[in-house]
Amino acid sequence: MNPFKLLFAIFIFIPIIEVYLLIQVGSWIGVVPTVLLVITTAMMGVSMLKSQGLSTLMDAQRSLASGQVPAFQLLEGA
Repeated sequence: MNPFKLLFAIFIFIPIIEVYLLIQVGSWIGVVPTVLLVITTAMMGVSMLKSQGLSTLMDAQRSLASGQVPAFQLLEGA
């Protein structure tokens, strides 16, 4: 299979499956708990992104302070 078709299928079907599962969970546990679950997981994701971004920034600054180009840190943070 063409890799572009595979990526296209993944980018189309994964969100459809996710929305379907969100609706199923919402009908099982209710609207308010589902919304709270979505908000909680979003806050956890933002927290993880923030900590990883700050960690990458600190590593890049250490590399610059030691006179090295922080190429790996910049690629890792991208």
